[in-house]
Amino acid sequence: MAGWGKMSSGMATVVGNFENMGIPMPGIAGPLIVSLELIGGLLIFLAGPGRAAVDALWLEEDDRARHQIMERAV
Repeated sequence: MAGWGKMSSGMATVVGNFENMGIPMPGIAGPLIVSLELIGGLLIFLAGPGRAAVDALWLEEDDRARHQIMERAV
């Protein structure tokens, strides 16, 4: 959400705000931060359903199989 807000306000606005805050190299830091926020938010969003599917499969296993998996992991 934060990355999209920065992107929609325009990169010039982001760079100007970074300059006002005294952030070094605002012309580089602004686009970098916006990109990191957008990509990181997208990855977190996409990881949710994958994690839920793994959890559902894990819960379907019986106790014996779960115990065997844990032994292999150690």
